[in-house]
Amino acid sequence: MQEKLFTLLQLNKSIRNLIAGINREFWIVAEIAHIHIQEHAYLELVQKENDRIVAKARGIIWSPILQQLLTEHSLLASSILKAGTSMRCRVAVNFHEIHGLSLHINAVDTAYSLGEMERQRLAILAKLEKAGYIHLQQQLGLPPAIQKIAVVSSENAAGLGDFIHQLRNNPWKYGFLIRIFPAYVQGDNAIPSLIEQISKVDCQFDVLAIIRGGGARLDLEVFNTEAVALAVARCPVPVLTGIGHQRDITIADRCAYLALKTPTAVAEYILQHNLQFENEILALIQKISLHGISKINEEKYWLSQQKILLMRKAYEKIQQEKLVQQKIAVTISIRTKNKLHDTRQKIQSLEQFFRLSDPKYLLKKGYFLIKHQQQYLTSHQLEENMQIEIEGGHALFEAYIQKKHMQ
Repeated sequence: MQEKLFTLLQLNKSIRNLIAGINREFWIVAEIAHIHIQEHAYLELVQKENDRIVAKARGIIWSPILQQLLTEHSLLASSILKAGTSMRCRVAVNFHEIHGLSLHINAVDTAYSLGEMERQRLAILAKLEKAGYIHLQQQLGLPPAIQKIAVVSSENAAGLGDFIHQLRNNPWKYGFLIRIFPAYVQGDNAIPSLIEQISKVDCQFDVLAIIRGGGARLDLEVFNTEAVALAVARCPVPVLTGIGHQRDITIADRCAYLALKTPTAVAEYILQHNLQFENEILALIQKISLHGISKINEEKYWLSQQKILLMRKAYEKIQQEKLVQQKIAVTISIRTKNKLHDTRQKIQSLEQFFRLSDPKYLLKKGYFLIKHQQQYLTSHQLEENMQIEIEGGHALFEAYIQKKHMQ
């Protein structure tokens, strides 16, 4: 006997009729993985166990119910109707032949404020904060210029291509050495894959860029795990993250050196960092150049002043030496004249002395010379019975000494 064949529509209608027969509402607790609000609110509800999603369903808050909830509870949209929170709500189960199963949310328990996912996130953050991991990366410093970049990303991520293209085609022609460490960024293998690739990055790199492009907010939950956050915090080089969207800040972002929104934002930050360094170098070169010119001008002025001073001192020294030479010449002249005068006087005195001492002069004065055997004698040399000659004036006498009387 051949089994009865049903069409998909027939099956779906049967399921719809079965669900419609339930005819009651249920209070459930679920986490909002994603929400989009226009006229109606469309939610993706999940339940997680041990960081894994074990149940998922679509939720809808129709416009009349949504407006009523927002009117009755002004803080509803900001505190509960956002991704990452858990809410307690009353739902009616609905099944549509095309759209499938959905939960029509008719009431929300506003007292149930934070979801399990958010509570776990806050608990992990508190634990890492207490252990000092949140600010551990801030103790590292970026090099003046970033050149060697490690990248942990999915090889097929669109953001990776944008990241590399922006760095390779920068207008300043900066060169980069980029090495990709491919990793899963979602799915069951994402956590061990990310930890393994991050641990391979060592100090030969200037920075590590963890990037991810696109995807649902729920896909970011791997970066809210303690294990991945610890791997980021313990990385030996500064970590730049570009894994989220405008409103999504993960625990890994909090543990990184710097969290940016997108891969292109990370690339732009690196380029601007290097541009700032280049501008600092150019400013320093200009400063050194201006200082050098100023110093050269100062030295030129100093040398010109020294030249003038030296010439002035040399002129003064020459004039002083001339005065000294003139004084010496005058002194020599005076001393020479005095010496000549003294010498003339001495010569005159000696001439007079010799003139007065000349025997001929004495003889003319009436003195006599006594000579014996052609030798002149003094009175003490005269002896008795000595034949002598007495010379005086123009006369010569001969005499004989008979007797000598001593006085």
